Amino acid sequence: MLSSINPLGERARGHRFGTTVLYYLAGSVLGGAIMGGLAGTLGALTLLGMGMQSRLWVFAVAAATAAALEWRGAPSWHRQVNEDWLSLYRRWVYAAGYGVQLGSGFATTVSTAGVYLWLLAALVLASPPASALVGASFGLARAAPIFAVWPRESAAELRELHRRLISFGGFSRRVSIAALGALAVVAALGGILH
Repeated sequence: MLSSINPLGERARGHRFGTTVLYYLAGSVLGGAIMGGLAGTLGALTLLGMGMQSRLWVFAVAAATAAALEWRGAPSWHRQVNEDWLSLYRRWVYAAGYGVQLGSGFATTVSTAGVYLWLLAALVLASPPASALVGASFGLARAAPIFAVWPRESAAELRELHRRLISFGGFSRRVSIAALGALAVVAALGGILH
């Protein structure tokens, strides 16, 4: 996404990058909120008889599984947004459209097991409003890297940023494993104490 929407490309198209970012962020938050709300609705319909303690245990096991999957290499697929949108559609359409796809979690590349886990969190909450909030938060977090490209003014700076981000792959994977493991522990403690 950072190579599709950036200050250089937006300037070449005659657009202000800040406005494009607003459309993009709004789309990502909306995509996450919709997916979260749908998951919460599904949870409310299917988990009626399951108490919160059981749901916390399900989440704890899923988080531990996600950490293990991350350790081995998370199952993922690689799908990029359609770059033709940049020339076919108005700015608000491509920026918000890219955002919705990213914020939904599954319409673009999935590179961490945490993407699967947030949707399960929205499901086990079994509350459409709370789950939509979880999804909106996910969408905002997933779109936040757009701010990394904001100060970049040249193609060389963008290439260097991409190189640096790629070099952080191992570190970010370790952080993801630790975060997923911590979520498993917190959910298990919640299951014990609930």
